Amino acid sequence: MDHSSREPSHQDLSEPYKSDGSLPFKPATPVSSARVDLVLFSGILSLFMCLPLGIVAWVLANADLKKIREGKIPADRIGALRAGKVLGIMGTIVCGTVLILGLVAIWQGVEVARWGVKNLGRSMTPEPLPAHLIMYAGEWRGNKGTLLRIRLDGSGDFMSRHSTVTGGTVRISETTISIGMLGFSKTWHIDRAPDLRNGTWSMELDGEIFTKREEGLMVKRDLQGSSGVMPAAVGDRGIATAC
Repeated sequence: MDHSSREPSHQDLSEPYKSDGSLPFKPATPVSSARVDLVLFSGILSLFMCLPLGIVAWVLANADLKKIREGKIPADRIGALRAGKVLGIMGTIVCGTVLILGLVAIWQGVEVARWGVKNLGRSMTPEPLPAHLIMYAGEWRGNKGTLLRIRLDGSGDFMSRHSTVTGGTVRISETTISIGMLGFSKTWHIDRAPDLRNGTWSMELDGEIFTKREEGLMVKRDLQGSSGVMPAAVGDRGIATAC
């Protein structure tokens, strides 16, 4: 009986063959349980503002899922890999968004700080009084005990029952006067601007009548009753007088 068609008896039948019996193939390599756990662990931690771990989970999960699709590794833990990938994507998006918002907040904070320093420097730098405000220069004493000193260079002092500022910056608008320095200032509402009454300069701030000590400036009146203000011998206080 011819046994030539039979398979060789010495062949190792333990080695797997393909379905056509031609070429052997190697079985799928099991995916490492530790690697799957690493993907899950990295994905979970990425949700707690750990951006690099989110990227790690995303990349490792993608690599293993690709191997599963190619049949190189079994799909027994594909659910865990997908969960780790989703967590990694979520963590990456969340951390990336927080990082961008943080950078924007830092940039805005720097701009605000720069603006604050600029305006603080401006508020601390006196500006000379313009010509139409020279009548405010002088030492003013209020009938409630407040003392104001306003100098021609835009600096000033004030002393009241509750607070004192020396060498502050004076700001005068149409309705208010303020004297302050280093973020602290006192502001008065101008109820009546300075005017000359019976040879004495006076004004009213927040219901308090102030009169000017007479020295340092000369105020001239022409025949039509208009007034012009011109500096005379102005001392270091910039205080005014009328003539």
